[in-house]
Amino acid sequence: MARIRFSALALLGLSLAAANTLSAQALPVPRDHSSEDASVYRSESLQAALSTLEDWRKAWVAGNAAQVARTYTPAAELVTTSRQVIRGRPAIQQELDGMLPRIGEIQMSMDDADVGGSLVYLFGRFFQQPRAGATVDPAHPEAATVQTGTYVAVLKQDGRHWLIRSQVFTLDKPAAETTSAEAGTQPAPVSGQPATQQ
Repeated sequence: MARIRFSALALLGLSLAAANTLSAQALPVPRDHSSEDASVYRSESLQAALSTLEDWRKAWVAGNAAQVARTYTPAAELVTTSRQVIRGRPAIQQELDGMLPRIGEIQMSMDDADVGGSLVYLFGRFFQQPRAGATVDPAHPEAATVQTGTYVAVLKQDGRHWLIRSQVFTLDKPAAETTSAEAGTQPAPVSGQPATQQ
């Protein structure tokens, strides 16, 4: 698994200079489907998408909810580590206004990526830690602990920019939450129902 911080963007040999140039222009989807054109389009689209995620990460670490929200499409969906589904850029900004003052550094790996048409798909792991000296907010208790898990992000080309269309964060399951089926034992019967014999 490749461990990265998007701030470095050394990932896949990509440079921020190239990505910034690409973010200023629309990338045409190749129409002749030649493998060379498709490869160039895939590489350039991935660079531009990673540039957006670098902007997202910097704004996240800075605690700037308005700037983070600008990296999402107007109708984007964000699923937080507390499994809350937030729809739309204004709602995302409002939620992050409460969370970001308590969340510090976030690091991400990219374990899988694909480009199709005007969409880029990314999958990987994340590590996030609370901001030093932050107080615990009962509305956002998840922000007060170190969190690790996986994320999925889908970015969409929107004119000259790539914006996050959907993003899902899933926490690693603590050992205490492992289900009995995952542990290889029979689950306890539901109240009022007899246990079945195997």
